[in-house]
Amino acid sequence: MIYVSKGVCARIDPTDGSVIYRGYPAAGTTSEVAPSWAISRQTIDSVSGVISQEEWVNGRLECAYKWCSRADYTYSIPK
Repeated sequence: MIYVSKGVCARIDPTDGSVIYRGYPAAGTTSEVAPSWAISRQTIDSVSGVISQEEWVNGRLECAYKWCSRADYTYSIPK
C-alpha cells in the first residue's frame, strides 16, 4: 500500500457547497478509476463557512481508492 505523505492534491471537487473532496494520487496515477487515490472529505459549517472536520476514506491516508467513487465511500477521522 502507498500512504500519503506531503502528496500533491490532484483533484478537488466542491460538491453542494458544504462538502469538498480532495484526491491525492499515487505517483504516476492519471486515471480516476484506478484504485490508487487517497481521498479526504471536508465538511464546511453552514453557519460560519469554516471547515468543521476533515475525514478520510475508512479513516486511512492510503492510496487505495477510486476517485470516481469518492461519494460512495465511508469517511472517518484517522486514528
